[in-house]
Parts: sequence; structure tokens; C-alpha cells
Amino acid sequence: LIAQINDAVNNCKGVDEDGEYDLTHPWDEVAALIIGSLEGMEEGGSSDIQDGQMIWGLGTRRGFQFQTLNAEGYAKVNSELEDLLFAGRGELDALRCDMLETTAEKIKRLTLIPLMQSVLKYAIQNEQQSANSGSSDVALGEVFAMAIIPIVQIYDPASASILEANMFVQPGGTLVGDGAQAVANALGSAANSIGISPRQLGSTPQADPNLLYGGSSSPAVRPLLLSSAVSLMSFVFIVL
Repeated sequence: LIAQINDAVNNCKGVDEDGEYDLTHPWDEVAALIIGSLEGMEEGGSSDIQDGQMIWGLGTRRGFQFQTLNAEGYAKVNSELEDLLFAGRGELDALRCDMLETTAEKIKRLTLIPLMQSVLKYAIQNEQQSANSGSSDVALGEVFAMAIIPIVQIYDPASASILEANMFVQPGGTLVGDGAQAVANALGSAANSIGISPRQLGSTPQADPNLLYGGSSSPAVRPLLLSSAVSLMSFVFIVL
């Protein structure tokens, strides 16, 4: 996904004078990797939350748990992604490459939200769980943590260490030993450092990533570019 976004930006800068693209519109490929082929034609995607298997579908599933649905009943992050995808296509067609780069960076940040929510989901489910339990939740929690920790390490090393200590399986150990709220606090801090408002992660009665930020609806204070960071993660759009 990240490679395709970068390719689309590069395509904008190096497009032929006739404005033609090879085979497919590069931004359509970005949309396909975010949404997939199973969401159908309904606004917000399929009404069956099990249909979508990409970031879009993951965002829908996490939206229910973390109370991050919009007024139309689908994930706010997906609504924002949809707006950015339409904007990006127009910017690419108009060869507004600087604007497209800004849109691309926003998309990269937003695609991290369902992954962060997934880490917290499994932190809640695996709290004080034995690493030897054999539960699939243990493996899923570690997979999602592995997807974001290399990125978090760049922007917030302390939070990356907390995530690793609580989400990585240590034989004979106990998962989420510091508690789900400690993981939520680390995710909120990491999100803020990356340029995502902790409020965008939502909350559950068990854990709230925005707790240390007083429930503020203000945007994150340090928006940073993710190009070099997320390009390390070829599986950033894995959804399990």
C-alpha cells in the first residue's frame, strides 16, 4: 500500500505530457489496496462487516468497538480516507503534485488508526493471559503490535518499549502485565507523536488512549511525515 502511494506521487511528478497512464490509474490502485473488492456499492461499504479484508474493513470492525463511527454508521477513519482518495485523484489528474504529497501523508497516518485500535483490542482481550495459552488472540495481538512498533520506535521509543513488553509473547510469561490502560496510554502517546489525535483512536470502558490528553478534541500537536517510516512495513495493511 505505502509503495503504491509513493508510486502514485512519483507518477504525478514524472507523468508523460499526454497525461496517459499505463494500464490503470495509479490512484485507483491505492484505493483498491485500502478498500479491497468486497465492500460493494453501499455508502461506507458492505453491511456485512466480515466482507472487507483490507484496512477499510478493519476500520469498520474497530469502529464498532471503539465508538468511532460517523453519523452514517460507518467508521470515521474510512470517511476521512474516502475524502482523501477523491482529493488525491483530482490532484493527480491536475498534476498538483505538492498537494498530492500532502494528501498522501495524511492517508499514511490514517491507515495506522485501525492497526493501533487492533493492538488495543487484543491488549484488552489478552490482559494477564498466559503466553502459553494457545489462544489465537495471543498471536493476533503480537502480529498487530509487530506491524506498528517499528514505526512507533522512530517517533516515540518509550511507547514502543511499553508495547513490546506487553504485547510480545515471552514463553512462560504473562501478556499485558502492565494492564490494558498502560498499552492505551502508550498508543495515545505514539499517535500524538506521529500526528494522529489520540481521540481518533476512540475508547472502550476497559481502556482509553485519550485519557492522558483530558479528552481534548484538539488535533495532535506534532504532525510528522511517515514516508520513510511506513515504507519499512510492507505489511502495514495486513488485516486479521
